[in-house]
Amino acid sequence: MHTGVYMRQLALAELQIVRTDSFIYQRRDGKAPTSPHRLAWFGGLMEDGERPTDAIRRELVEETSLKIARLTFTGPRVFEIPAEHSSSKDLTIVNLFRARVQESDVAFEVYEGSRAEIYTYAGLLATNEVAATVRYIIEQMAE
Repeated sequence: MHTGVYMRQLALAELQIVRTDSFIYQRRDGKAPTSPHRLAWFGGLMEDGERPTDAIRRELVEETSLKIARLTFTGPRVFEIPAEHSSSKDLTIVNLFRARVQESDVAFEVYEGSRAEIYTYAGLLATNEVAATVRYIIEQMAE
């Protein structure tokens, strides 16, 4: 049955610096289709029939110079984001992975977006520069 609601599925990676409570976020550029100039996780839309684990690996290769084989992934944690909390204004299913990044690997290149920035959850939420979906999920995890 078609409900008229559009749904999109994302595979996103929370990049945690090993042995810290700091995470690396992508500063989206002005060409981003959603949340331009906002801080967000790396990753993006899953392709039709793509598994979340394959999608996040593909996305990180497309968006960064990180050596994917060196990353340890956990997850995904799955979040359903209501349209009113989604940057795209559609129902969004987020498959959120956590990947641990060695401090020596923090200076990776960013191919999509303008740069990488490091924040703790508290520091990130204290800014007004967070993508709506990221803010919603972090607030849900804190509850």
